Amino acid sequence: DLDLNGSGLTGGVISILTTQASPLGDILISSSYVHDYPSQLMYGNAAARLKSFTVDNSIVKNVNTASGADFIDFRTTYVENVTLTRSTFNNCGSRDFIRLDAAAGSGGSLVSNVVIDACTIYTPTLIASSRILYVRFATNILAVRNTLLVVGQAIYTNNAATSAPGFGNNNNFNSPNLKATTNNNRPDTGATTLNPQFANASTGDFTLGNQTLMDNKEGDPRRIKQ
Repeated sequence: DLDLNGSGLTGGVISILTTQASPLGDILISSSYVHDYPSQLMYGNAAARLKSFTVDNSIVKNVNTASGADFIDFRTTYVENVTLTRSTFNNCGSRDFIRLDAAAGSGGSLVSNVVIDACTIYTPTLIASSRILYVRFATNILAVRNTLLVVGQAIYTNNAATSAPGFGNNNNFNSPNLKATTNNNRPDTGATTLNPQFANASTGDFTLGNQTLMDNKEGDPRRIKQ
């Protein structure tokens, strides 16, 4: 278990900024508390190939709050798998929650996979130009399931290259644009829009009070107490 505290720093949490001739392995943030970093959680902007970036069973709070950067941001670095599971993302400001650009190999045999599963994502101040998924790698497979989103005016995407995610068992509270059907958005039309009745969102206590969401097991499992 790690407590990664970015107070007083000027950058993000993890960066790949130099060319890597050999393929890189896996980056895993597990059972950790990551907080108070002014810039990205993950930034890849060099010619490199990364097998995976994973956040599991963790709390990420107040990350990427001081810039217009993207929260998980792969530019010229190719990543095969981005996986967010059983975690809470609290006040993680972003232009894009997950950005994967058309890095080297895009359009060839490489595929980028993104999975968001059993997470609570709470940034109710996001504006309409904010996107949950901005994935421009030519072949991408996306999934969002069992997740509770409170993301203000954010959309899923407005980019034609972003594939329609496989949605399942999600709840979007006070996040109307996640269902919008215009401007290349990928709407989650089957998501419910129930009030989670958080115990105290202002202090980071996202324990669910809504019995239906508890029964459906939506959001970070640590928030489901029956």
